[in-house]
Amino acid sequence: MALVKVPFSGRGSKPINVNSKQNAAGVDIDCSRGKVYWTNTNNKVINVANIDGSQPNLFIADGFKVPEGLAVDWVSRNMYVTDPGLDFIEVINLDNKLRHRLIEDKIDSPRGIALHPAIGKIYWTDRDTYNPRIEMANMDGSGRQTLVDFGIGEPNSIAVDYDNYEVCWIDAGRSQWEIKPKISCIGANGSGRRMVTELQEHEYPYGISITHNSILWTDWKKKFVHGVDKNTGVRQKPVPYILAGVGKPYDLVNVPEMCPYLVNSCQGQPCGLNRMCLPDGKGGHTCI
Repeated sequence: MALVKVPFSGRGSKPINVNSKQNAAGVDIDCSRGKVYWTNTNNKVINVANIDGSQPNLFIADGFKVPEGLAVDWVSRNMYVTDPGLDFIEVINLDNKLRHRLIEDKIDSPRGIALHPAIGKIYWTDRDTYNPRIEMANMDGSGRQTLVDFGIGEPNSIAVDYDNYEVCWIDAGRSQWEIKPKISCIGANGSGRRMVTELQEHEYPYGISITHNSILWTDWKKKFVHGVDKNTGVRQKPVPYILAGVGKPYDLVNVPEMCPYLVNSCQGQPCGLNRMCLPDGKGGHTCI
């Protein structure tokens, strides 16, 4: 029911948006404009505010059943949203709010979503009961492929590590398959899968975010922001935050001092003001 701003020290955390009727599930930032967007699964909407929580507004108010995962492409000025209620991934332009159903076939329960604007790729988790997996496609929806579909239990959130050119995800595990909770990564083009750290069966990790040195995550059973060195797998001291004992912590996002230096062919809106520009994963783009 709240967005909480948590300093890395853990001291001085504070809620920046509180609404007892909302369930804020997915969150991401537009680092170029200083905005934070979040999905609200209770009200079936997407909200926006300044990063400090001021001037909260409704961004999109219709067309969803369970808007959950959310990822912002600040370069192309688009947002990608998963809806496991209607089983689709949709892309929405941040400036003109044009919308396009990007993925809606052979998708069962999409949850987390992440982007690499520079190479034009989107990545998402699918919590399909019988075939959980990690998938990838070009940001215009073409070139879809499965990255991981074995040794995976309940994949939740996913994030891109721009420094290591990897994609990392949270797996809450599945006891009936003897799969423990864990954090894993794979190369941004699908090679070199590795397990960063294995968690205990009594842990339930959900949200994930990546900094220069760490992978951070939330946990529904151990209410702190947890961390691990992303290269060595060494656990770091958990970070407490206000309201940790209330409800479940969902997604989280690292707020950098400045945007990562990434570019693509959609920069400058080559498709025009009333169209949507989507990177095609080949160095070019598709106009919608």
